[in-house]
Amino acid sequence: KKTVTDIVRKHPWISGWTLGNETLSSNPISVWAAGGSRKRGFENLAKFHKALCEAIKAGNPKANIHSDEPSNMSPERGIKDLGEELAALNRIGGPKLDYVGIHPYRATPESPDLDADTKTFLEMLKKNGYDNTPISWSEGMHYAPYNIPQWNIRSACWVNDTWTYGALSYDMGWTEKISAAWRARSWLVALKYQDRVKAFMSGAQLNNFEIDVELTPFATQKISNTLSNLLGDAYFKDDIRFAPYVRCYIFEDEKKRPVAAVWCYHPQLDAGKMAAPVAAVKLGDKVEGVFDLMQAECVYKPDSKGVFEFPVTSFPVFFRGKPGTLNDFVKAFGDASMVSGDGIAPVAIIANPVSPSKAVLKARNFLSRPLSGEIRMPNGVSAKLNVPGSGIGQTGLKMPVELCYDKLLPENLQLDLVTAKSTFAWDAGFSGMLCKKTDKTFKLDCDLSQWKGIPAINITNPIYRDKTTKITPKDFSAWFKVAWNPKGLNILVKVTDDNFFHEKMKKDVNRWNNDCLQIYVDSQAEARWRQQKNYGDSEYDYIIYPAPDGTSSMTFRFRQPDPQLSGLATTAPQNNAPAPEIPSVFKKTSDGYIYQVFIPAKYLLPARMEKGYVFGFALVVNDRERGDAKRKSSLVTTPPGVEAYNNPKQWPVLLLWD
Repeated sequence: KKTVTDIVRKHPWISGWTLGNETLSSNPISVWAAGGSRKRGFENLAKFHKALCEAIKAGNPKANIHSDEPSNMSPERGIKDLGEELAALNRIGGPKLDYVGIHPYRATPESPDLDADTKTFLEMLKKNGYDNTPISWSEGMHYAPYNIPQWNIRSACWVNDTWTYGALSYDMGWTEKISAAWRARSWLVALKYQDRVKAFMSGAQLNNFEIDVELTPFATQKISNTLSNLLGDAYFKDDIRFAPYVRCYIFEDEKKRPVAAVWCYHPQLDAGKMAAPVAAVKLGDKVEGVFDLMQAECVYKPDSKGVFEFPVTSFPVFFRGKPGTLNDFVKAFGDASMVSGDGIAPVAIIANPVSPSKAVLKARNFLSRPLSGEIRMPNGVSAKLNVPGSGIGQTGLKMPVELCYDKLLPENLQLDLVTAKSTFAWDAGFSGMLCKKTDKTFKLDCDLSQWKGIPAINITNPIYRDKTTKITPKDFSAWFKVAWNPKGLNILVKVTDDNFFHEKMKKDVNRWNNDCLQIYVDSQAEARWRQQKNYGDSEYDYIIYPAPDGTSSMTFRFRQPDPQLSGLATTAPQNNAPAPEIPSVFKKTSDGYIYQVFIPAKYLLPARMEKGYVFGFALVVNDRERGDAKRKSSLVTTPPGVEAYNNPKQWPVLLLWD
């Protein structure tokens, strides 16, 4: 405290001090707990923060004190952790903080949904007595202007140096455009909650606020100017969602003119792979001007009935009304409709088990209007479902088949959502299994005897990579066992293979074309909620490479969740690199070989190793014969012939149980 007080006193011009930046990421709560409970960890951290607050005020009584800023604004991680931290500070009689902060990093502004997470964040703050405290988002929006696969550069990515590349070209490419749109859509959320959010800064400013030698600005520099000019003196009034994947925020400026910002966030549209849907809104002569994201004025020509049709793109378009027409704008956009648009359904539905016999079905409403109906299944099971506008509703269902420990079972959940006006068909089915808890610490020695009591599950679904290949159990078969405890996940895979072969190649990333084991984890079991089938921000892709002589193995990490989502932040290990922190062993047997691996809980985050938690889990056992150029067949836990790679929607779910 004395050291902190001295530092603060020597810097009186600094008006605000923070209690830490991503402290829980760099120092997990288990460290603060010193081997004790999670609650104890937060109380120790609260004592530390209370001491910091007292020291800061002693050095400068007028200074503002900011909360620690967790590394990710997700309900499961950052919001929950900050809530427990504030609750612990309240319990020990700590001072009320002047600002609260968190880092709302995400793949796009709507994935996961920044607006929905902000509501959850505000609810958490209110619960802890911070319902009027200003908010600072000092990091976020890591949207860079380039996607260059040859350089391993992705726009929304923290790994490598993707966010430090400066101006490379005088031409505006798609990624520069869409990254500017993502930043605009993020700032629009901040403007919606401007009564609380006082700052929202980009975590990728290094490559977005430079200019090239021709003094050409990036698109993202212009969009901040557009938002300032059109909404700099405006206040949020309404959130209208008249169609799936469409947002319409309505503001009113100081001249009493409504300004409606409208955009579509369909992932295929953001990727440039689908045509923009077309909307129709009846605004008549109430419009003063329509502007695009570069603030260029667009032509506004309604038909004889006052209806105006326009494409709803990834790039927000702004309708500014005449003074005093706010109510007209709210009604017009509330009654707006889609004229065209493929692949846009009003709800998305996902089901996950919460016990061996029951599942929770969640429905996400893409409309601002509430949706009520009944879930009906072919076997006669039904349940009422109410989904708030722009929100999530849920209901419980008995599953057709009870999950067990020794089989991977399909749950057929073909269902209809029947409302007063329409019926929506949906496939919420999945394959699942139970994972047994054990207090045993498994030795990494591939000794099958220590796995007694842990049921085995056969891996029977083949992928033939050569049309002439045929698999027989004697040539190639496999089963696996899996067990969990709070420390992590234990996996054993026994393979029958008449010919072990693994060739070490020049690049480790190509070694999957050998005898090897691939392990996939969807840490939040939410991939089936996505429109696209490919990886999102929450998946792990691990692989176990045996040594060519079969005496050892190494774990290799192809990818992990966004480090801000996992909470590891800058401490996250590299992708496309060996993972010595995940121990594995390999042992040849008389009829094949055995893999054994332990994945520490830290490298499964944000998944939580606790009873009732469910995550996606898939295995692939590859087989290559000596003399062949590459693997010829695989056994998978996904459906027959279905690849697990980059396809988390098809991964089974693993329910942690007793």
